[in-house]
Amino acid sequence: DLSLGLLADFSGNDCYTATDLSQGAGNANGTGIIYDADGVDSYSSKSEVNVSGYGNFRREFGSIGLQLDLVGSDYYSARGRNDALWESGRYGMGMDVPGETDQPEGDILIDEVDVVEREYTPEELFILASRGEPRFRQWRTFAFNRMVEDTAYTVDYLRTVLDTRVARERHTIKDILLKIGSPSVEMLAGAVLEDNDRARSEASWILGLIGDAEAFDALMELSRAPGWKQRSSALNALAKLNDLSPDKKAALEARLAEVLADDYEVFYVKKDAAYAAGRQDLIDLLPLLIRALEGDHYSVRLASAEAMRDLSEAHGETVCGGLLEAVPGLSTLALTNALYASGNLDENRKLAVVDAVMENKGPAEVHVAVAVARLLRTVEQGAERRKREDRLLAVLPDDSWEVRAMLEGQ
Repeated sequence: DLSLGLLADFSGNDCYTATDLSQGAGNANGTGIIYDADGVDSYSSKSEVNVSGYGNFRREFGSIGLQLDLVGSDYYSARGRNDALWESGRYGMGMDVPGETDQPEGDILIDEVDVVEREYTPEELFILASRGEPRFRQWRTFAFNRMVEDTAYTVDYLRTVLDTRVARERHTIKDILLKIGSPSVEMLAGAVLEDNDRARSEASWILGLIGDAEAFDALMELSRAPGWKQRSSALNALAKLNDLSPDKKAALEARLAEVLADDYEVFYVKKDAAYAAGRQDLIDLLPLLIRALEGDHYSVRLASAEAMRDLSEAHGETVCGGLLEAVPGLSTLALTNALYASGNLDENRKLAVVDAVMENKGPAEVHVAVAVARLLRTVEQGAERRKREDRLLAVLPDDSWEVRAMLEGQ
C-alpha cells in the first residue's frame, strides 16, 4: 500500500528464487524494483504472471514493477529474456541490458562441512535439521532424513518444541511431521487440546497440511477456543481435512453456520469459516456466504466469493440462482464481490449475472463497472459478449476511463 521495495545487487553471480509477486513486482499501489548491476544471474519463480517487472492496476491507480539487469548472460523462468525488453502487467517493465560480465566464472564458493556419522539425540538432530547456513547443507539433509526414519522418537521430541518462537524451527517441525504423515496425527491432536496456545496453533496448522480426518474431533474442539487465533487456525485446518464422513461434514457445517451468522465474531475467524465452506463443498451454506459479501472486512468478502467459486464447480446452477436472487438487495460493495464470485460459472450463467446487475443496479459506480468488465472478459468473444460490452460502454459514467480501456482494447 503506497510503499517502495527495492533490492539492489552490484556484483556476483546470483540465483533469485520466488513463488510469486516478486523480482520487481508492484502491488496495491506499491512499487517493487529489483536491480542487478553485474554477473551471470538466474531468476526463477513458480508463477509466470506476476513477477519480472510486474505492475497491476489497483484502486484507480497503478502499481509499478521494474526488473533491471545490466550485464551478463542471464536466465529467466518467466517473462524475462536475456538481452531483451518486456512488459508484465499493466504498469510493469523488465530490461536485460546486453553486455559481458566482469565475473563469468562465479565468485561464491561454499566450503560445505562434511557429515560425521554417529548416534545423535533427537535434540541434536533437530538443531542440525534447522540450520540455515549453506555450508551445513549436508548436515541438514542428514538430520532431516534421520528424524523422519526415527518416527516414534522424533514425534515425542517434537511435541516438546511445538511452541518455539523461531520461524525456521517452526517450518522444520512442519516439514518433518508432514513427511512422517499420519503417525504424527495422534500427538498433534493431543497438542491441540492442551493449554499452550502457540503449540496449539502450530499443531493445527500441521494437521491441516497432513489432512487426516482423525484430527477432526480435536480441531472441532479447538474451533470453540476462547482465543480467536486458535479458532481461526482450527477452521483453516478443518477446511483441508480429507474424506470426512457425512456425520463429520454435518457437524462442520453446523459449526461454520454459527461462525458466519455471528455478527460479533472476529473477521479472521469468519474468513476461515468461508474458506472451509468452499473447500469442503458445503453448498447449504450458500445463503450465509452471500450475506458475508456485505461483511465489514475485505478478507471476509473475498473469502466468501472464493468459496462460491469453489462451490460453482459442482453446484453451478445453485450458486447462480442464489446470486441472481440476491443481486437486487446487494450493496455496491457486495456486488463487486458477487461478480467476482461468478468467475467459475459457465458462460451463460456469467452473462445472466451481468444482466441482473445491469438491470437492477447498473454500472453507476466505477467499481461495479470494472467488475462487470472483468467478468465479461472471461466470456468467449462473440455476439452475446459484445452486446453486453456495448451496453456497458453506452451507460458508463465519465470517470470510467479504465473500463473503456479494458473493453475497447480487446
